Amino acid sequence: MALTISVYRRRQKLDQLMSAYTWFFLFTALVWIFSGIRYLAVGFGLIGPWITFNDIVVQLSVFAGGPPLFYYLITKVYNNKRLATTFSVISFILWVIAGGLLLLPNGVPTRDVTHFTVESTVNPISFIIFSSQMAILLVLLFYDIISRLRQIKNTTFKKEEKFAILYSLGIGVYLILGSIDESKIITDWPLVVFRVLYVASFLFIYLIVSQEEETKEILLTEQKQII
Repeated sequence: MALTISVYRRRQKLDQLMSAYTWFFLFTALVWIFSGIRYLAVGFGLIGPWITFNDIVVQLSVFAGGPPLFYYLITKVYNNKRLATTFSVISFILWVIAGGLLLLPNGVPTRDVTHFTVESTVNPISFIIFSSQMAILLVLLFYDIISRLRQIKNTTFKKEEKFAILYSLGIGVYLILGSIDESKIITDWPLVVFRVLYVASFLFIYLIVSQEEETKEILLTEQKQII
């Protein structure tokens, strides 16, 4: 949430591409806010039907990150806003379908309850929707990173490109962590340790945003001095 607020405060300096990036992390913040509420409630013994509703909100927030992320990556890779909008709309339709399935009985079945974690998963069809989108997003991310890394030796390579690589790298790390988390391969106490890595991912992206802003201010100051 702190990362989302930090980026939102810079909204007047952000372009449409980075606005989509911000929207993704807003939905990500909702995932962890409601996950935190669930853990606190269960920790204090407040277990009831509302837990299922909370889990539905968490999963809806997970799927809601798809449309803005598709817009961000398609625009970066292909520089085609119409194509980016098309993919975002498709992702939104899949979000509606997955959300409808989550509302059905056993849409978000609880898988593991331990002393360290209280984890629910999604129904098989919703998980397929999640996995297919995640696979496409990761391919786009790696393609974007590799293609930009190849340009580093180019004399026309700009500092902005370095930040673009770091943005993709940061979100790539988060998506890999999120994919493992959503599959529920890791549970019990190792999951607590595993989720500490999310904090590192968020901090990494925050530092990129701050560094880019500082670099732009320095360049602007130098340009004014030249004039």
